[in-house]
Amino acid sequence: MPFEIHYGTPAVPTPCGYATTVVLMRPLDGSMNIVYTHHAWLRMRQRSISEDEVEAVVGNADTRYTDPDGNPCYVRTISGRRLKVVIEPGSDPLVVITVMHQV
Repeated sequence: MPFEIHYGTPAVPTPCGYATTVVLMRPLDGSMNIVYTHHAWLRMRQRSISEDEVEAVVGNADTRYTDPDGNPCYVRTISGRRLKVVIEPGSDPLVVITVMHQV
């Protein structure tokens, strides 16, 4: 699935105040986009987590909950790894704040 990377896009605060100068956007199920903050994009690269895996977690999570900061969290096991995706609340398109392995 193709994706766009916009470098140097002016930092635009999202509803919860997250801003980024690098945004990666990909279609999700052909009907919406996922936007990755710079932080999320870096963590995905550091942790060897692909965009496809993030989309699979968000699209079909085993567990969904809201963290103490009010951020929706999606968790799913993929290829033996338990992955957690944290989304900005109320974002449209979805804004991925961070991605991690969950123990």
